[in-house]
Amino acid sequence: MTSRDEFRSRVDEALLEESAEDLYEHAPCGYLSTLPDGTIVRANHTFIEWAGASRETLLAGRKFQTLLTVGSRIYYETHYAPLLRMQGAVNEIALEVVRDDGRILPVLANSREKRDPDGTPLFNRITLFDSTDRRRYERELLLARRKAEQVAKDKADLLAMLSHDIRNPLNALMGVAQMLDRSDLAEPQRRLVRLLKSSSENMLNLLNHVLDLSKAESSSFALVETPFSLEAVVDDVMSTFEAAVREKGLTIRSSIADSVPPSLSGDPVALRQILTNLVGNAVKFTSAGEVTLTVRTKQLGTDGVTLAFAVSDTGIGIAPDVVDRIFNEFTQASYETALRFGGSGLGLTITRRLLGLYGSSVQVESVPGQGSTFSFDLRLPIPASAQAT
Repeated sequence: MTSRDEFRSRVDEALLEESAEDLYEHAPCGYLSTLPDGTIVRANHTFIEWAGASRETLLAGRKFQTLLTVGSRIYYETHYAPLLRMQGAVNEIALEVVRDDGRILPVLANSREKRDPDGTPLFNRITLFDSTDRRRYERELLLARRKAEQVAKDKADLLAMLSHDIRNPLNALMGVAQMLDRSDLAEPQRRLVRLLKSSSENMLNLLNHVLDLSKAESSSFALVETPFSLEAVVDDVMSTFEAAVREKGLTIRSSIADSVPPSLSGDPVALRQILTNLVGNAVKFTSAGEVTLTVRTKQLGTDGVTLAFAVSDTGIGIAPDVVDRIFNEFTQASYETALRFGGSGLGLTITRRLLGLYGSSVQVESVPGQGSTFSFDLRLPIPASAQAT
């Protein structure tokens, strides 16, 4: 016989010797049986150790409820026992057992009522689980939650300060820089003013993106639903980049399918932010060629429409191995890209978060050196006043 066979033989012998009584007595949970009035008539060794009393003491007419703290005893009398009589079973009831030495043991109780064929209650079977570790975990989770809430409050206070105490002076600084740029300056001075103007614009864009990201992450943030014109939103977005496109010598155009309803219902501010981020990225990373925004109808119903949005460019493109990374906060495709084009790396993160509120996501198709296409689908209701009758 091999050593493995010998070991298995010893295991089988030990299992045969182990009785059901042994399993009951030394189970990792406490077992006890009580009469309907709570009098303990049987208890296993585990519960006896937990209670810190002898078996004789517990079985000498002691009632289970007398082993509980005052609060647990009140709960036992007013909720636990009536519920057990009514349902015949109760599960996951939190109680506190007081040991003979005064220490308190938190437990979770599961009970079953045993009845005779006539329906008369005979006794209750109670299983108790030590919930000391669970209580500790709950306290730790509660503490972590309070810390997280405090961090969130501190973050909100910081962002409020950024919004007022930093953004307003930055706007004033940009206004002064623009006025200086229009004045009669020598070329060296003009270069310094342009640097000041560019740096202040970058700071304001970063600040705005951080505020937008915080708003999108906020649990209290919700999309509004109001009638709006998609054509007006698209025209507003495209006009924002007219100066930048003109300066770079690019072509920018938009196309909305004729089947798109003239009036939709949704959050035009969120949609404008999504499109602005995508078109802005396309313009930034395109040095020659064109940027195109298209909207077509995928599914049209009487009360809603599914639209397919796509923003395409002929820019630098994105390598396949970094496509997923560009949606991370403060991340761009590469260090060289960040150094050359600047930016906060938050635009796509904000876009993804806002689309997530709509239950949608961004898809990316890109070829390095040839351009990229960012697309997403959006299901928008049609206002009742604009629905066909």
